[in-house]
Amino acid sequence: MSLVIEQYEQKCFLTQEFCLDDINLICHSLKQQGFTTTDGKPDIAAYTRLTTLFFSWLLSSKNELTESEFITFLDSYQEWSAIIQLGGFESSDHLLGIFSETQINLQKLLASYLPHSKAQITLPPFFSVAPDILLSFFLTQLSAKTFLSEEADNFRKTLLSMELPKLDYDISPAILNKIGNAWMFCSYADIDNKHQVKQQLNCLIQGWLEKTLPTRKNKALIKKNITSKKSVLIVAEFMLANHALFRSYACWIQELKASFDVILLVDENMVDDPAASIFNRVHRLKMPVNYAKTVKIIQEISPDLIFYPSIGMCPWTITLSNMRLANIQAMGLGHPATSMNDKIDYLIVAEGTVNELTQCSEKIIVIPRQQMSFPEAIPDCQIKPIKNNSIFKIAIASSSMKITRKFLLTLKDIQLSCKKRVEFHFFTGEEGITLQKLSVEVQGILNNVFCYPIADYERYMTNLSQCELLLETFPFGGTNSNIDALLLGMPIVCLNGNEPHSLIDKVIIEAAGLPSWLASNSQEDYINAAVKVIDNVKIRKNLQHILSKNKIRDYLSVPGTEIPDNGFATAIEWLINNHETIKLNKKNYWIENDRVKV
Repeated sequence: MSLVIEQYEQKCFLTQEFCLDDINLICHSLKQQGFTTTDGKPDIAAYTRLTTLFFSWLLSSKNELTESEFITFLDSYQEWSAIIQLGGFESSDHLLGIFSETQINLQKLLASYLPHSKAQITLPPFFSVAPDILLSFFLTQLSAKTFLSEEADNFRKTLLSMELPKLDYDISPAILNKIGNAWMFCSYADIDNKHQVKQQLNCLIQGWLEKTLPTRKNKALIKKNITSKKSVLIVAEFMLANHALFRSYACWIQELKASFDVILLVDENMVDDPAASIFNRVHRLKMPVNYAKTVKIIQEISPDLIFYPSIGMCPWTITLSNMRLANIQAMGLGHPATSMNDKIDYLIVAEGTVNELTQCSEKIIVIPRQQMSFPEAIPDCQIKPIKNNSIFKIAIASSSMKITRKFLLTLKDIQLSCKKRVEFHFFTGEEGITLQKLSVEVQGILNNVFCYPIADYERYMTNLSQCELLLETFPFGGTNSNIDALLLGMPIVCLNGNEPHSLIDKVIIEAAGLPSWLASNSQEDYINAAVKVIDNVKIRKNLQHILSKNKIRDYLSVPGTEIPDNGFATAIEWLINNHETIKLNKKNYWIENDRVKV
């Protein structure tokens, strides 16, 4: 790797040919494998050399960094930021004064600003000067995976509270994708008003759609369905037999087929034959999505209802959901957060994953608690006997986006409160420079930290099985990580909230038959519950005895077996038959008994 750096140094300092393409290539190459020392730590010297190249390029008067170049550069911004953070400089704050005082180039000023910067920058005044540049920068910042320093955490909260100036933005396909990423990533923030920014992002998308597809005007609502059965279109971001989305919704879809013509609309690369077999028909979309053609496909189907199992994980479904393509449009909780979208009428959820305090833009339709569906036999995991070791290993099995500063500070309190030496083992699905950056940031707050690179399921479960307790992230909890831990006989501690993504953990704990005190209602209770499990071997043995009965398997099912009635098909039929009446009703939270009265 050092030879590669030398080649770039020659281009920068000898031939002056170092350019933006080189920066993008460097950043891209580090996504999968970062620079490491012989002991496996980030190579500070290598990253300092790269940072010097970046700063030299940025300061050169030869490199103007035009508007289009800057928007391209933002695709590598997260890696650029990580390289600087891992090097000896740690930040580029010293450049901010240079570009601010000389006003050479707004793009260079923004490129020098990193989320963990100790300097402050106020973005709104710049929007009138260069709206498209500022919008791209704003979206890129919101799409960062982690904000773990105090400065970065505060910066994110500022961004989420910011009102975008109402300007005529030139939204390209690249910016549209950035909107989609920011739309999803805001859900992971630790701030009460985090979903409000989605309203602004939805407006940007709808404005782009009006310009791009000006003649659509709800044609999908004119054509009548010619089949004998009513039709339901499932617009899915993923429909693969080994994917979490299939686990969660296969039972619902199979139940639906008995009464409806069920059609799937999906990315051609995100569906396989076992998953496709549970639908009556499948429409496979080529990426990037041609929205005009996709709208035409939906018009020809003319569904009575469109159901999105998730909205947020792929930009194309976020864009599509901002159109009125059926009289009734509903969503599930594959990405467990509200859409803040006036084109989505209903949120259909299993009992326990929302409550009457849940704030959603959609009307909430509650059905009986669902099962999760496994494509094959449920993994038969060996439960290891409890040992009273001097070192206690805690698992954090969550994507990096779910890890917040507040969560890490809570882990620090747990570490300080325990009698045992505590280790934290992070399974975040990251690799390369992103994993290195995460490791350094976490180690800046916690002691005894181990961060594992992405691995196949078998290796992941082997590593996970070395731990004795799973601490779920908050405010955004987990689903599949909980199932994995419970199958290994490992208890869970979680923190409840009022949003779907902070309620599902409690549902799974109840399904496993574990005591309710593991699902805490306050930060203090969370700490106390964790310490109680860590320091008391009798409690751990009792919890493992409960899990050894494999009650969690009753929560799971295998497609092909008899599918229980989850009430999904009944709820869909009720919505189709009563939609106009429900719209006029001010009630936003509907349980099964409420639906009987209509």
